[in-house]
Amino acid sequence: LESACDYLISNSARAVVRAAYDLNEAGMIEARYKLSPIMLLHKLGVLDLCTVAGGVCLDNDDLDLMAQENVPLIVLPTADAGYGHGFAPICAAVRRGIRVGVGTFDGKYNANSDLDYDIGFLRLVANATMSAENTLSSEELRKISAFE
Repeated sequence: LESACDYLISNSARAVVRAAYDLNEAGMIEARYKLSPIMLLHKLGVLDLCTVAGGVCLDNDDLDLMAQENVPLIVLPTADAGYGHGFAPICAAVRRGIRVGVGTFDGKYNANSDLDYDIGFLRLVANATMSAENTLSSEELRKISAFE
């Protein structure tokens, strides 16, 4: 981990980091480091060099720090649902100004790796999570689709 962080810092490189992906992963990191995965990346000085993939277990403090450090989030709606991980706090991330994109992961739960399918599923998940219709506007969904 230290070598990877040193490489990122010394080369001004960027990394896509699977973080807060599920409760098991987040729990292992918190048990070992007494920090959430996002807080650990921040403490190691590399959070601003990362794009977070997953994010099911992000809490408000994590989201605030990601917004402060301008850290993008890639969510995997059908994979997260299919594997039983849960759902990333998409609406909370968007409301904080975090750039959110969508991915399909391994295609197990989206056999054609169709991004439009995952965007449609994401829209439904956001509605279910927030217990309301149209919780993400057409413009927000367009930005997520384009990863703007």
